[in-house]
Amino acid sequence: MPECDDVMNETAKKSIGRTLGPINQVSQTSVKFIHQKNASFRAFPADGVWGVLTPSGGLQVEVYTEHQPVPDAVIHSFNPDGTISEGFRAEGALTTSEQAIMIRDFHTAIIVSSLQCAIQLHDLLSRYIEMQKAMVRQNNPPTSQEGVK
Repeated sequence: MPECDDVMNETAKKSIGRTLGPINQVSQTSVKFIHQKNASFRAFPADGVWGVLTPSGGLQVEVYTEHQPVPDAVIHSFNPDGTISEGFRAEGALTTSEQAIMIRDFHTAIIVSSLQCAIQLHDLLSRYIEMQKAMVRQNNPPTSQEGVK
């Protein structure tokens, strides 16, 4: 099992100090974080992110997926035997005469409201990027069960 220093960065250690008081004044020798998912927790795939600064100086990160527009309706003809044909005609603008249309479907936003949180997010993404680069170099894609430590 990894030691605390192997898993937690300095920012996370300082967070514990703010929550529990200075580390040297806590009678316990370690802290266990229980991870729970809120009833409204949902996982979304992400094709991309969009970010803007909030008026209070936070960072609003919005996650989206990209897809072609879904037609408003499709019309199928009947085959001579009364079954529905496989061919169809779509109704609704899937393209314009000048360009194709792509939908960015925004799923959720996260407001990063403190420098500490931004540093933790940066550290997490940096570790993820390095892990992905190493796997590409080894030509060994990650499995969905592998986590970022």
